[in-house]
This record gives sequence, structure tokens and C-alpha cells, in this order.
Amino acid sequence: MITRHLIKDREITEFVMEGPTTVAEMVDIIKSQYPTVTKLLLWNLSAGDVSSFTEDDMWRIAGAAKIHSVHEKTAFLGESPFVFGMLQMYTSHSEMAGVPLKMEVFRDRDEAIEWLED
Repeated sequence: MITRHLIKDREITEFVMEGPTTVAEMVDIIKSQYPTVTKLLLWNLSAGDVSSFTEDDMWRIAGAAKIHSVHEKTAFLGESPFVFGMLQMYTSHSEMAGVPLKMEVFRDRDEAIEWLED
């Protein structure tokens, strides 16, 4: 499940993933909600499960982000070594796919927010 929150005092849209999520759900979130997000975005996958995602899934998500992104920066939060590594792989795929965003992966939420605000 993915929920959307606004960190109002910082004008950051945060998507929080909890438990297992499908690629279809992520692509749907990108297509339906990216047009209305703030310029700064935080994907918080600390409680998420992306263990079933494949390399093809990364390309599919990156392709949707390339088409629908209207924001400037995205921080990805993954506290476990596995999720952190998956997020690093995703940002590499996104860069190769030509997603026009500044992206960075973090293990600490406060550091992610600080980077977004810089």
C-alpha cells in the first residue's frame, strides 16, 4: 500500500510504502498523482517490500516517471541494505532512461529532507 502525505512546513510530497507493493500500483501512483505533487518529492520505502521487483520492473517505473514527472527533486528512503540497494539500482535505471530529475538515495529521513531543501 502506498499513501500520500504533504510535509506542509517544507512543501514536500511524501509517498509512504507499507508492506508489499506491485509495480502496477507504483506506476498507477506515478501516472495519477505526479501531475499534482510539489516540486520536492520523498519516496519513503522504509516499511515497504520491493523484494519481488525485477530489472524490467525498474525500467517500467522509470519510463512512467520520465513521462509524468513535473517536480524537480526526488529523495528515496530505504533503511535496510536490500531496499537501499534496490533504490540505487532504480536511480541508475532512471538516469539511463532520461528521467529529468535530481535523485538521491538515503537511509535517514532527516538527511533526505535536508537534501531536498538544498
